Amino acid sequence: ALAQSSKSAFATRNNVGLALANLHGILVERGDLAEAAVVGCDFIGRLHDLGATWIVLDHFALRYAKSGRYDIAAKLTGWNDETVRRKAVPRQLNEQRAHESAKAILRAHLSGAEITQLLAQGATLSEDDICRLSIED
Repeated sequence: ALAQSSKSAFATRNNVGLALANLHGILVERGDLAEAAVVGCDFIGRLHDLGATWIVLDHFALRYAKSGRYDIAAKLTGWNDETVRRKAVPRQLNEQRAHESAKAILRAHLSGAEITQLLAQGATLSEDDICRLSIED
């Protein structure tokens, strides 16, 4: 359906990217992590081009946390926490839920010191680096 809708005369790069972002979040929350990974790879570059990576990154962090890739999840969370703080904007409800879920998984599997270290490492990465990290296998 998304492939077909992207061919529509009404489709723009922006609205197709945002539709994919919403689908990614739904798939992550449902636990369809493999399909979410495919969808995420398809749109993260579009959002990077718009400067909107931070809006969806909590769902990427949750996907990695659910997949047992705690190091990546923590770095993505650290970068996004810093970006949200710097922009001084609240997370939307679904992003906040993904953020809290990812942090809960991290707390269940890593020590406080490990989490602190990985969050700090993530906070220092560039947006280009974070986008590459967000689609790592």
